[in-house]
Amino acid sequence: MLPDDLAIKDSSGSTALHTAAHVGNIEAATLLIQRNPNLAIVLNNDNELPLHVAAKYGQGEMVLHLLPITKEDAEPKPFEEESGAKLLCGLIDSGLYDIALSFLQQYPKLSSASSPVEPSPLESIAREPSAFRSGARLNICQRLIYYFDEKSLALFISYSNNAGERWDMWLMNEYGKVESWTK
Repeated sequence: MLPDDLAIKDSSGSTALHTAAHVGNIEAATLLIQRNPNLAIVLNNDNELPLHVAAKYGQGEMVLHLLPITKEDAEPKPFEEESGAKLLCGLIDSGLYDIALSFLQQYPKLSSASSPVEPSPLESIAREPSAFRSGARLNICQRLIYYFDEKSLALFISYSNNAGERWDMWLMNEYGKVESWTK
């Protein structure tokens, strides 16, 4: 198979690399890019690079794999303006906040970038209540775990009920001290 054969598109304009990005198949992506490095900058019918597809479908490892491979000087500029905002929104919408933050630190102008059809990254993060502690709907156990700082090493909870509802909680901190509560 010739390298140009790998750039053949399906009915949605996607190449084999778009599909590998969608499902997170890093091994296939590596092989495809070795044979044809230009696959990383091929747009599908939705004007998405394989990198956009990986971000949109929450394939974090694939995003990290494709970021250094995707050429910054390709047209359209993948990390600027509309294309960059689309990538950042994909990362945010799929919950890849750590990668989104790193990407935003590298390209700070994207925080206010937008397009006529896509929301801005700021709008995307604002629509995600789970990205903020105050907007997250946590049950009692999750709230307790959230309450304890990062120095807490272990939290054990037991619950029993047969009309004698009971909660027992133990917390072991970094110094090995155990605190307990019973309701």
